[in-house]
Amino acid sequence: MNARFGLEVLPSWKEMEQKAKQYNLEGLETFNILDDETKEKEWNGIGADRFPEWVRNFLDKIFQDALPAACIHDFRFVIGGSKEMFYAANSELKRNLRKCLKANRDHYTCVGYQLTKVKIRIAVWLCNKYGYEGWRNKKNEQNI
Repeated sequence: MNARFGLEVLPSWKEMEQKAKQYNLEGLETFNILDDETKEKEWNGIGADRFPEWVRNFLDKIFQDALPAACIHDFRFVIGGSKEMFYAANSELKRNLRKCLKANRDHYTCVGYQLTKVKIRIAVWLCNKYGYEGWRNKKNEQNI
């Protein structure tokens, strides 16, 4: 585990699995599909691998409540699949982000609700805009 900006350490994938179960997130089966070594290697927080480390650290900090959803999404990237599966993974991420952020914040205030909506929009936009190249690269790495 690495020291992260704003986080002492990135929580382990095992901690993320526990939180994902607690929040009743979609995609829990991804924790059973991959072996422990792969999960350890692939779980790296929020953001594309090609983002600078400081950007990834910053995203981990502002989205730390959403890390369990991001972990499942990372594992979806490893599993890979078609372009349709890529967009399905991003839709699943959006639903899981809502669950994570609602579990960790007071969303019944106007400001809290608006901040949650903004965080979700940013995360899904980043995935849709920058994620497909990473999705394809992961798929190509597995075929080599």
